[in-house]
Amino acid sequence: MNAVPTSVRPYAAAPFFIQFRPVDGKGRDIWTVKLDADILTLLMPGDKAVLHLHRDETARYLKFSYDLVRGRILTFHVIEGLKSYSFPCTKVQMQKLVSWMPHKEHSEIENEVRVSGVGVVLFGILHVLLSENVWVGWGLALLALGISGVCAPKRGMYGSNGALMLVAGLGDLIASSFMRVPRDGGFFDPALIPVAVGILLIVWGIHQLSMLGPNQMLRAARAIRDKQAALFPVESRVVRRIALFDFIAGVVFGAYAVALLAAGGHFNLQVLMTPHEWTPDLAAFGALSIVCVASAVTLVLRRRPAYFEAKVTAQMLLGVIVVSLWGLAVSAVTGRAVAAFGDAFSLDNVAYAPVAWVLLILWVSVFNRWYSHAVDRELEDQRS
Repeated sequence: MNAVPTSVRPYAAAPFFIQFRPVDGKGRDIWTVKLDADILTLLMPGDKAVLHLHRDETARYLKFSYDLVRGRILTFHVIEGLKSYSFPCTKVQMQKLVSWMPHKEHSEIENEVRVSGVGVVLFGILHVLLSENVWVGWGLALLALGISGVCAPKRGMYGSNGALMLVAGLGDLIASSFMRVPRDGGFFDPALIPVAVGILLIVWGIHQLSMLGPNQMLRAARAIRDKQAALFPVESRVVRRIALFDFIAGVVFGAYAVALLAAGGHFNLQVLMTPHEWTPDLAAFGALSIVCVASAVTLVLRRRPAYFEAKVTAQMLLGVIVVSLWGLAVSAVTGRAVAAFGDAFSLDNVAYAPVAWVLLILWVSVFNRWYSHAVDRELEDQRS
């Protein structure tokens, strides 16, 4: 990495300096970020100023990214897509820069970590209550971690929460494939319980890990600036787009459930599937249809953009789509090309499971990245 160690004046008060080498510059070129009490100045080699930013506005023009070759990259966006300056950045340099900008009070961060700890505790309780379908050991571990987060809240708990939730979620998903379900044509497949809990854990675990990212701290700084400037978004194209996708998915899921119900009542559906295979689809897609339509209506009727709620509903919808497509693919491989949730979660098909779980984590992570950037761009347009 070409980053230069942080250079700080021997006294604590501003100004102080952070030095960088540009991504595409010469080895001897050293750029300097000068941090005064309220002004950031970007100085090119020769101490010529190329950029001045007020402390309250700095977060609008900064972005952190990660390059597999160069590591962490800091970019100053002067004109989005046209003019920017990029530098490899160490963790110490990043922390110095972020701590200079407006940031949340320590007490506010502790309260947010406590809320996350309560969420982890609830997942632990859920595992204990559903001990017949999921491993109670995950529940005890989640309870212990959640209680520690409530009692001793630290920002680093986001990493512990996210890691354990991902592992527990994958454990639930894998366990669902080993459940032996009697072929009695029951309306509900118990294997769907660990699948649903596993998806929830993975989605929330990825969210917890994202809270540790440097760009999350930049968003917090922008939110503080927006609050001071009394900027409150009144409409969001991103949220409305997700609401539209929720509504379309609800209609499609509902139509599929109605088709299954009609076929089961008027035709011999066992030509395609046994009752054990098609009734879980009817229950799952019928419930999902109601949830998706209700989510879409809620997102549209909210006075202010429900960014967090839209993110959660989209993550869950994406998880359902990935698992459903996997179930259809497994059914096709095993000779039954219709059931999405029926026979997919059986011991006979466990070999296919890792593909679905990897795809689930991958696509939820990709969506989180896209969603964060889309919301950032939308809010920046409204600030301008």
